[in-house]
Parts: sequence; C-alpha cells; structure tokens
Amino acid sequence: MTRILATTAKHPHASRVVLTDLNDTPGSPAWGRMRMHYWDDDATSPTRGAERLDYIFWDYDSGAKRKDGFFVGPITSADFGSDHRYIAARVYANTSH
Repeated sequence: MTRILATTAKHPHASRVVLTDLNDTPGSPAWGRMRMHYWDDDATSPTRGAERLDYIFWDYDSGAKRKDGFFVGPITSADFGSDHRYIAARVYANTSH
C-alpha cells in the first residue's frame, strides 16, 4: 500500500485504478487498508472458489473519496480453467487536468 500511495502521490489530479490479486477477502485488514483510499463498488462475486480475492479499486483523484466510479461492473468472468477469475469494469476518469 505504501508503494501505491507514494507512486500515485506524484499525480494528485489523476484517476487511479488498482487491479490486484489481494489474496484476502472483503473485510480483511488488507482490504480495509485499500478501502481507506480507494473504492471497489462493494463487489462480492467470488474470484477464486467461493471467495473474493481479486479486486479493481478506483479513485477519481486525490480529493475526497467518491463511490460513483464504476459505470459498468466490476464483473467477474466465468470459470475458464485458471485458479482465479478475471474482473473487468469501466470506470470514470478525471480528464479535467
């Protein structure tokens, strides 16, 4: 998390999208740290077995956290033979700067 915050701090007006195999479930400490800064649309679809371990986190810019970033998804793929299912979404991006 520290590396993500340090990297994105260089671009305070840019939208941020973080795709991650967090290997942790919603409500876990790692998920909670990400949710302090980013939004994941409360996605709960399982991505590995019956658990949610993979996420798309979004932030419009470095201002107040917003919850309106996803206009399609996140959606989770059908099982395609991998041990994880992929996630896809369309998100709003800050294009004002």
